[in-house]
Amino acid sequence: KKGATYYIGSRGLTPFKNYQNSFVKGTYLQNKQDSHWEAHGRYLQREGAQIEGKVGLGFDKDREDVNLAELLDQWQREGDPHVFKLIISPEQAEKMDLKKHVRLLMQQIQIDYGAGIEWAAIDHYNTDNVHVHVVMRGKDMNGVTVRINRNYFKCGFRQRSKEIATRQIGPRGKQDILKRREMAIQKNYITELDRDIIRMKDSNNMITFKNKLPKSSFETAKRLHIIGRLQYLQQLGFVEQAGVITWKVNDDMMKGLRAFQIAGDIIKRKANHMSAVSEKGLPVKRTFLKEGEHLTGRIIGFGLHDENYDKRYLLVEGIDGKVHYLHPTKKIIKARTDWTLRNNDVVHLAVKSFYDKGKKITYLEFNNWGTLRKIKGIKEVTEADKYFIRHFVKTNKNPGISGDYRAFRKQFFNVMNERYARLRTIGYIDKNLNIKRRKMKRD
Repeated sequence: KKGATYYIGSRGLTPFKNYQNSFVKGTYLQNKQDSHWEAHGRYLQREGAQIEGKVGLGFDKDREDVNLAELLDQWQREGDPHVFKLIISPEQAEKMDLKKHVRLLMQQIQIDYGAGIEWAAIDHYNTDNVHVHVVMRGKDMNGVTVRINRNYFKCGFRQRSKEIATRQIGPRGKQDILKRREMAIQKNYITELDRDIIRMKDSNNMITFKNKLPKSSFETAKRLHIIGRLQYLQQLGFVEQAGVITWKVNDDMMKGLRAFQIAGDIIKRKANHMSAVSEKGLPVKRTFLKEGEHLTGRIIGFGLHDENYDKRYLLVEGIDGKVHYLHPTKKIIKARTDWTLRNNDVVHLAVKSFYDKGKKITYLEFNNWGTLRKIKGIKEVTEADKYFIRHFVKTNKNPGISGDYRAFRKQFFNVMNERYARLRTIGYIDKNLNIKRRKMKRD
């Protein structure tokens, strides 16, 4: 005990090489003004993440109908200092009762802690690896703040999950190990084979197999998996062959594999939102706006980039004919959470800067112009009109009116050109393209 805080320690963890493997990742979310726990719960319950393909409900130690959004909102309103979040994915989840696994794990965590802690979870089947998201209160049943030992966070959750998985389906056999390694050979993300490669390379980044073959068939198979992985990494450009059975590992191999995984995630997320894209085959671009750059487009998707660390993404179908994948600011996240920013809203993003006490401050300016239908019907002069005149009319880059009303970019320029023509007719814009009045006359 430390003041009004109890710690989960790391004593009693018993490593054993034949335990079933399990991936467990933990973090926490603080109770800050701009953190929206309810929104995180809604995301976890989102449509399509569970087997039924419907908006899901979670479970706890007794119930099967837990509304995570309502529960997390309750915890936040009751003043919990933080909420713990876990992702649990046993390697052979398909062979076990996953809900039972989670219930046993959370029971063991409370034993390690020494008091009851409220929790809830939801199982997801929308990725290659079946996994469960768990949320755990930052206060125990006695109202005491829960803190978790750093080592327990790093190793304890995973070790307890491995122990329970082993009790459920037995020790991890050699055939299980070889099967998983073989499946990892042609994956476009970091695998246990890559970690083996990093451990095996010498100070010059060289890895060779000129030494004698292993005595056992098991170790020989593991070596062949490493060689197969190196050959695949060579195709990706992350290693170079320096001999018949010798390779040089590039310094950025792990970084490159992470980038591959991110690119794959972006493509998957774009696919999830394809029904909202107005044109087939639009390229997807991971966009990082720099000072002086701007982007105009229509919101087509919003979600979590990293479920565990609460990092969001925003998908915008731009008037440049590209789908932009961006990381939103807190202001954008709040607008989305408050439902003042919705799909189909036309937004304008621009990176600007100012100086404060000699220090340059760069920020992303965000403006929501509403849907095209709303823009078309507004009688007052809008920021969208000023933007259109400044960036397209005055620069002679106006594409004009098109007969195509399906593609968003065509719709946008059609609407803005119609408004521009009307502005000229009523004398809102003079011959030098200067704005003369604040409001348009009614028809």
